[in-house]
Amino acid sequence: EAIEVSVNVRTGGARPGSDVVQVYVELPGDAPPRLVGFARVEVAAGEERRVTITVPHDRLAVRDATAHSWVPPIGAHV
Repeated sequence: EAIEVSVNVRTGGARPGSDVVQVYVELPGDAPPRLVGFARVEVAAGEERRVTITVPHDRLAVRDATAHSWVPPIGAHV
C-alpha cells in the first residue's frame, strides 16, 4: 500500500548539518514531476544517517475529470 524510498545523508565537514530530503514522482503523461514525500534530517559532523520516506500509493493518484474522482495512473512510474 506504500512505497519506501531510502537514502543516506552525510555531512562532509566539521560542523553538523540539516537538510530536507524530497521525493518526486514523474507520472505517465505530460504532467510535471510532483512532490510526494519529504523528511527533514539532522546529521552530526562527519556522520551519516539513513532516511526512509514512505509514500502511500494514493499520493500517486491523478484526477479523472470525467469520472470526478482520483484514480491510479496507468503506465511506467519513474
